[in-house]
Amino acid sequence: MKKLIFIVFILSAILTGCSKKETVITGKLTGGEQLVAYSAPLDGMSYYYVRDYGFVDSIRTDADGNFELKPDVSRPVFITLWASHSNVEVKLLVEPGGHYDVQVGDDKKAQISGTNAAGQMLYAVLPNPAFVELEVRDLVWNDDVSLDMIHSRIDSMKQADMTMFGQLSDDGEISQSFSDLAMADRDCYYAAMKTRVLLVKTYNLIQNSDTSGYNRFIDALATVYKQYPPDGERLMFSSFWRQYVQLFATEYCIYSQKDMTPDRMREMRRDGTFRAYVLSSAKQQLTSKAFEFFQAGYLYFNTVEGDYSTDFITLFEQFEKDYPRSKYSKYLKPQIDKIVDYYRTVEQPYDETVRFLDNYAGINSLKEAVKPFAGKKIYVDVWASWCGPCKAEFAHNKALKTILAENDIRQLYISIDSDDRVQQWEEAIKYYSLSGNHIRANESFVVDLRRIFGREDGALSIPWYLYIDENGNIVSNSAQRPAEIVANGKFPDY
Repeated sequence: MKKLIFIVFILSAILTGCSKKETVITGKLTGGEQLVAYSAPLDGMSYYYVRDYGFVDSIRTDADGNFELKPDVSRPVFITLWASHSNVEVKLLVEPGGHYDVQVGDDKKAQISGTNAAGQMLYAVLPNPAFVELEVRDLVWNDDVSLDMIHSRIDSMKQADMTMFGQLSDDGEISQSFSDLAMADRDCYYAAMKTRVLLVKTYNLIQNSDTSGYNRFIDALATVYKQYPPDGERLMFSSFWRQYVQLFATEYCIYSQKDMTPDRMREMRRDGTFRAYVLSSAKQQLTSKAFEFFQAGYLYFNTVEGDYSTDFITLFEQFEKDYPRSKYSKYLKPQIDKIVDYYRTVEQPYDETVRFLDNYAGINSLKEAVKPFAGKKIYVDVWASWCGPCKAEFAHNKALKTILAENDIRQLYISIDSDDRVQQWEEAIKYYSLSGNHIRANESFVVDLRRIFGREDGALSIPWYLYIDENGNIVSNSAQRPAEIVANGKFPDY
């Protein structure tokens, strides 16, 4: 009898394994052989925020740009693909057993066929910002526009998206499971927009420790969170959930407690206890699965953005104790190892090739900054110690310096780190071996840089690169990144 039961069990396991539907993503990208990064579908939850950052894995195409990916998915999930050479990003809503094909031509526009093709193509034209704040800026730049008007506009935008997905569902163009996750995703996206708008519109109240104003902010957040609970499973699988829950955990969960004030929060940030407090507060509000994902994303985002505080080492050690089999640990550990290595490196003296411009604190403009280089061409790197993409470009420094030397071009690093980040700036120069010339821009200098950058709203996006000729004239204020220069093997002919 026991033998019969064992045989039945084995047959059942074999049949179950054979019946598992294989999910396949194929495609062809312009640009030949290249790396394709994709957000890892871990338990159906997705974390990808820009280029190849986030919980991502990667595959390499063949010489013609063809690739095939077979993700292990047991429920509908978002998978974002990013191609290195093509610089193309494609977001897919993937279902178990689905087959998807992505074709990208010279125009860098994706054509998606296969399962739920109409829904996939709709996602290709919908807003999918790396940061929800990027969409919020356009809504709140005018101070005369009221909060109610902005939220009304967001509701209208969401309704338009929902109508399109609803029509596809009614026409049988998308499956019910696709429709359900798509609707939840748009709910989460626009809920995140509403919370971010609230934060931006009340920023001055928060900075000025206006308690009554901040209480109104918390009450308004509560209204959004009540309508779209961040701890509910429906929104948890949205591609925007981590961004949505971020404000919930770092502001709402904390300030909804009676003993918390803006002044106390600032004090906790200074003494290094704030992050542990955030995680402790969030743990009380989120389910175990949601909290594990949030905590992993919180640690990853802060460390990849360059916050190398020692408390992250302690927090990760606790994460490993609480979740010894977590699928997120393999993405977190390399970041923590960098922090350990960082403190080992910054204890060393500066390399002799690092030079700080004389009296740089008194330099108020780019024109003044380049005067010491009269008769020399200059490649300018505008960066900050808190900027993850800036530091990612430093990986190409060795090859870049060879190319610059071949063209007799000097390198000038201009940091826009604030006065309270002097130590982080100095340590980053050591850690990334930034041989060359350095300035930390004062407030007047930053104003001048914003003017040169040229955005109407005065924003300054970094990393930012400029090329200046021997006479101190700006030849290009949108020069190629180090990665592009190194990939091409030569400095561009501007």
